[in-house]
Amino acid sequence: MARAAQGKWFADALISYAQGYRSFEAVNVAAGGPLEPGTLLGAGGSLAPTAGNVAMILLQALPARTAPMPALVLARDAEVNDAYIIYGALTPGTVNGTLAGLGIIVRPGVLPQSIVTASMLDEEGRMIEEPPHEPEPAAV
Repeated sequence: MARAAQGKWFADALISYAQGYRSFEAVNVAAGGPLEPGTLLGAGGSLAPTAGNVAMILLQALPARTAPMPALVLARDAEVNDAYIIYGALTPGTVNGTLAGLGIIVRPGVLPQSIVTASMLDEEGRMIEEPPHEPEPAAV
């Protein structure tokens, strides 16, 4: 049975941020293909061409665009989970150093796994609606 993939959600990478709106910026992201949360952007709102040019982390998904589109980014003073950062061809260690210069600390992490126990599966390995419950004790 195939498992459904859930994709990334808004600000998945974010662990903590500065009080108020200090960590965030609204920027115009350059035209291009669809982008996922966690994409590394350069100062002009386009994809960061090198690890040294990383200036912000996209916090929301964007569809394919023919013109610049406003988006919320993480620009400073925060902690993020590296499991949600899209490094692409960029070197993670160098990117993390560049982000540290912006006050964005990258913490090691793992993507959450669904916890499925045998009691949650039927005979054919499919999820059942509700796991079986212990019977109620008989009234005396």
